[in-house]
Amino acid sequence: MEAWKVLESTRSASLSEIEGVEALVKKLDDGSIAELFESKRVWALFHQMEVVEQSEEARPEELEAYLNVVKALMGKAPGLQRLCGEAALVSRLALTLDSRRVETCTKVLELLAVLAVTSEEGHGAVRGAMEYFRLCKEEAVRFESLVLALQSEATPTPFKRDVMLFVNTLVNSAPDVEQRVEIRAELVRAGVTEAIDSLKKDSLQLAGTKKGMSEDEYELEVQLQVFETVLENDHKNCLATYDGAEVRLDDPDALYEAIKAHCREYDCAPQLLELLQYLVAIPCFDPLGKEHWARILRSAHRAVLGVDDDFVLGFDEIKHVATWKQTLDERAARVADLEKKLAAKTSAATKPVADPQQAKRIAELEARVKELEAAAAAAQGQGGGDPRYAKYFKMLQMHIPRSAVEAKMRAEGVDPAILDRPPPAGEAAGGSGAVGDDPRYAKFFKMLK
Repeated sequence: MEAWKVLESTRSASLSEIEGVEALVKKLDDGSIAELFESKRVWALFHQMEVVEQSEEARPEELEAYLNVVKALMGKAPGLQRLCGEAALVSRLALTLDSRRVETCTKVLELLAVLAVTSEEGHGAVRGAMEYFRLCKEEAVRFESLVLALQSEATPTPFKRDVMLFVNTLVNSAPDVEQRVEIRAELVRAGVTEAIDSLKKDSLQLAGTKKGMSEDEYELEVQLQVFETVLENDHKNCLATYDGAEVRLDDPDALYEAIKAHCREYDCAPQLLELLQYLVAIPCFDPLGKEHWARILRSAHRAVLGVDDDFVLGFDEIKHVATWKQTLDERAARVADLEKKLAAKTSAATKPVADPQQAKRIAELEARVKELEAAAAAAQGQGGGDPRYAKYFKMLQMHIPRSAVEAKMRAEGVDPAILDRPPPAGEAAGGSGAVGDDPRYAKFFKMLK
């Protein structure tokens, strides 16, 4: 480990010494790599890299040599895994994207892409690193510098291809569609849509010439197609049925218009306006405002679902909830219609019939009423018998994964085996008493006497 000591000294290491450190790292076993992270000695490497980056006298080759050492560390499984967990080091690595050398920026993008696809932790570290870069460079949104590189005519085509490759890697390796939508939304705010449209126009012009597209230009075109293909697929996955029409859950403008039209139709426009007036007063630019938004989200979650937990619903779960509520309304209307028809048929029996057919008819009516009451109870989301456990059955009806429901039950000291017990017949049907004793149907039995 003698070669590593040059990184821990106060003097700047020479290019040959940095190359010696790279050779050393390639020879180290997994245990030695892990020791570098555990002892925090790896921080010396990133500190020296930061010093070189800020120095006006340092040669560009020195910074790239340090990046080669980082690459060698990531070439070892323990080094790659440990670096994914060191968000501060990944943020320092991202700052080298400010280099004026295209070759340096290309290497940084490659390293960040590898971290993003390695694990969910690595992906989160890269997202945080890009946010750190935004704050340090005073960008309006994340990825602004990368989008500017795509828009600039002075940017070489190979680097534009590498930028799009990094963007696609970060978007497509996101843990879920919600993360993809969030990253893509920031890219759109930075101007990536306009940049892609311009690049596609250039590709069409090149394809129509005798010279045609070069290999780099063709690879750039492929990356542009990948971005748009995944975008279209996510748009389809984010479609949900709302008030009889399809609306994209990832499009805030479309959602607002759909909600506004829905509220106007059902006389809820004043409440929507009042809610918006409260939201206008939230200061989004400071931590207090962000905490206000978090509280509003928690309150909305619990009010809409009728549960007392902090589960975060994804797009698929929200679509299930919307479908469930629509089905619930349809079943409730169907039950009401059947009850009216049954009442009309029963009231038509004005004369008593003292024969076996009369008893059979009464039994049929009693069975039908029980069926209707059971349907009404099911439509109202009742189940599980004991009201203490009703919320867990309700969560299952909303298609929340059973494993998540069982975890919540264990956390609250409830045996998950309760989920396998059928509701008592009396409760499922809406009561255990005979229909003949129910005052709602007394007049019909009086007519038969």
